[in-house]
Amino acid sequence: MRSETFDVVILGGGNAGIGVTGPVRRAGMSVAMIESDVLGGTCPNRGCTPKKVLVAAGHALHDIERAAIHHISVGKPQLDWSALIDREKELIKDIPANLARAMARRDVRVIEAKHVVIATGSKPRPLPIPGAEFMITSDEMLSERELPRFVIFVGGGVISLEFGHVYARAGAAVTILEALPQLLPAMDRDAVAHLQTESERIGINVKAGVSVKRIEPTTGRSG
Repeated sequence: MRSETFDVVILGGGNAGIGVTGPVRRAGMSVAMIESDVLGGTCPNRGCTPKKVLVAAGHALHDIERAAIHHISVGKPQLDWSALIDREKELIKDIPANLARAMARRDVRVIEAKHVVIATGSKPRPLPIPGAEFMITSDEMLSERELPRFVIFVGGGVISLEFGHVYARAGAAVTILEALPQLLPAMDRDAVAHLQTESERIGINVKAGVSVKRIEPTTGRSG
């Protein structure tokens, strides 16, 4: 096996790691970046960027709903969900290749590696939920070309609220389950109350103080 030596080794090709390569290379140091998946990481490939495409569609539906306020008569909008997912994929498909070219221009050595061993003092121990195999994450949601009739979000954070509004405006029945006493627990209580009121107005069922113990399939779907 060929041995290589670098001044700086960056674990992960996400936004933070890519941002570091600029000043480090300008300082004259050699850089290697180790990435197990695609360059860009979660935000441009499976997070902020593709999610904004769906959120923009939700905003458009909201604006159409309010057209009557401006004395504009419009018919009921119809969202083509599969076409929206295709548009989202089209907009992000070139991001990893563009970032790879940027790293090549900076003379950053990108290494594709699936396994990196790091010694730590402790190991996280997530609490398993029986039946969690029936769940999907936001990664899979961004690839689902069929709009589900029912959606349940476990956790009432920012991502759940954003996706919840998109799905509700698209016509799905949405429920958000939050273990703490309120949605968005780190945010101002009054602001959250307004957000919850608007969420419930468009049909989102919000349940706080709920802990999910088990997920089981029932009548052809998980519940």
